[in-house]
Amino acid sequence: MTDTKSSWDRYWAKGGASALPLSDEEQSQLGQYWQAQLLRNTPKTITSAVELAAGAGDLTTQLMPFLRQYQPEPVLHAVDSSAEALQQLQARFQHIKPLQCDLAAVPLADNSQQLVASQFGIEYGGAAGFKEAGRLVAKDGVILLLVHHNDSEIFQQCARNNRMIRSMHDEQFFSKVGHWYRLAQPDAAASPSDIMTARTTLMDALKQAQQLLQQTGLVSLQIRQFYQDCAEMAAKVHLYQLTELLDWLERMQAELVHSQRRGDAMQQVALDFQQLDALCRAQWQSLQLEHHIEPFELAGKTLGWFVKANKKPA
Repeated sequence: MTDTKSSWDRYWAKGGASALPLSDEEQSQLGQYWQAQLLRNTPKTITSAVELAAGAGDLTTQLMPFLRQYQPEPVLHAVDSSAEALQQLQARFQHIKPLQCDLAAVPLADNSQQLVASQFGIEYGGAAGFKEAGRLVAKDGVILLLVHHNDSEIFQQCARNNRMIRSMHDEQFFSKVGHWYRLAQPDAAASPSDIMTARTTLMDALKQAQQLLQQTGLVSLQIRQFYQDCAEMAAKVHLYQLTELLDWLERMQAELVHSQRRGDAMQQVALDFQQLDALCRAQWQSLQLEHHIEPFELAGKTLGWFVKANKKPA
């Protein structure tokens, strides 16, 4: 858990943006989807709202203009366990109320929020996160969530990404690249035979990686760019200082390790319908909340589950 948290902190500290595999047009459609759900499901009066696991602020971008339609403008509390995430978020949205805390212990009163929302975040808090959402929602309020689906395009891309990263480690890809960088330096005390062997080993590794990329399917831009940069820098190795090359390689290896940890965490929290339905029932039934779950699809892609919950009519 500590390793995963540090990986997310590192991501937010570097200004990490949305990791969703969406084009600009699809991102726009996602925004339209949220606006429609907010218009359809939120109460007529909102004085206070909370976004759980706000992260990069993808959902905040939708909530802020929607809430401005209310007068006076409601308070939007942005909850996240990462100080780095909230710092980035507040730089973008000065009027939010950041709350750095665990999803299981949000410092807001019971039944105090007319809107409780989350986009691909609440599930990281497990049952405790869902329980807290139920505690926070007002009697006339609503819970609106997008939750990771265990057979979504996002889930599948995480699996493909992690397969590629594990392959790099299994095939000692980083070691082969670093070995070539060292031997190819003009002042390296290496024989022509050693240099040729190192180059051949690297070219074979790059070729194998290219074949694996073709077999695996679409992976993140970060991974594709890394392989491309390795190939280009191997061909132009004399243009760089050895320390530059090795520092870059070390940074990339660290970034990919952290990316793998985030991907592993996402795959662990993704749910099928039965798991999600059982989770909602277990945490909300005693609070007299009724819920509805449906797949969230966009441009032919299943991206997650949409969950709506509110108090049962008297």
